[in-house]
Amino acid sequence: VPVAPGAPTAMVFLFEVRGSDIVELEILRAPFPDASDAFGVSVSLRPGALLIGSPMLIVVPENSPVKDFKALIETARKKRLNAGSGGNGTPQHLTMALFNQLTGTTMTHVPYRGGAPAIGALVGGQLDVVFANFPEAIANVQGNKLRALAVCSASRHAMIPEVPTTAELGMADLVVENWNAAMIQANTPDAVVDQYSREMVRIMSSPELEAQAKRLGFTLTPKPAAEAAAFIKTEIERWKRVIQTANIEVT
Repeated sequence: VPVAPGAPTAMVFLFEVRGSDIVELEILRAPFPDASDAFGVSVSLRPGALLIGSPMLIVVPENSPVKDFKALIETARKKRLNAGSGGNGTPQHLTMALFNQLTGTTMTHVPYRGGAPAIGALVGGQLDVVFANFPEAIANVQGNKLRALAVCSASRHAMIPEVPTTAELGMADLVVENWNAAMIQANTPDAVVDQYSREMVRIMSSPELEAQAKRLGFTLTPKPAAEAAAFIKTEIERWKRVIQTANIEVT
């Protein structure tokens, strides 16, 4: 959806597919945003609402000698593991970089053209681990082709309740959600944004939508515009530190 400054009466909505798209625009493809700015691309966009999310899932091949999260850390400290992703700056890549920083390990980043090819390579034994988008990996976990070591969340996931979370395993800083937000053109009047935001939160609070989202591995996280803006600012600051430390670039 093209989003560019237009007439004040014109409203253009953009549904962000993954917060990493915002992170990439704000950090990897532009100068770091001013910390005082609630949302760095406010010259063009402003948050309308936070909508939906899913945790990252740490997976290895089913026949991997790495049986649990502790073993992953121990193995990664002894030898360099190959970690696949959907490309530079993607959620998989950034979560791997954060893991490296938290554990003092160094994994070899192997970027693919999308998350699905990375999962395919992991199933085929060409990779050691993927810090995966939950919906992309869950079918292979349930099909016993991949082993889930941990869910990067604060609470266990209903689809795989037997898999522990990174929070309960003592690594709360590795709680990572792949979130989606609805964006609106920046020059839209506040009253219109507030009305739109309230309606989006109402719609996304539907029990029917929640049930459908859960079947796909997602969780509804509806938050109005002000809360969404504060959350996005926090996320940008968080991933800016990770990206700077890891010297991540998009080529």
